[in-house]
Amino acid sequence: MLVLNKRIKLIYVNATDNEQARNTSTNKIFTINNESKSLIEWCEIYNINYRTVQNRLARGWDINRALTEPVQSKFKNKENKVV
Repeated sequence: MLVLNKRIKLIYVNATDNEQARNTSTNKIFTINNESKSLIEWCEIYNINYRTVQNRLARGWDINRALTEPVQSKFKNKENKVV
């Protein structure tokens, strides 16, 4: 805290670790419906794993499809149905 003239107090609010990690020049910013966010933020909004979306983008998927297409399971249950 920095005190000036005993009347004015300036309080510096520290950003959280997550905010600082997201505020780097290496983050890719994607714009969906005129709203720009980092990939990790979009993944949290769409409730999908970050690595899944990252791999989909590397395979050439567009951002909307990568975020919205359901994840297919690789495992089968006892009736040989995909879980």
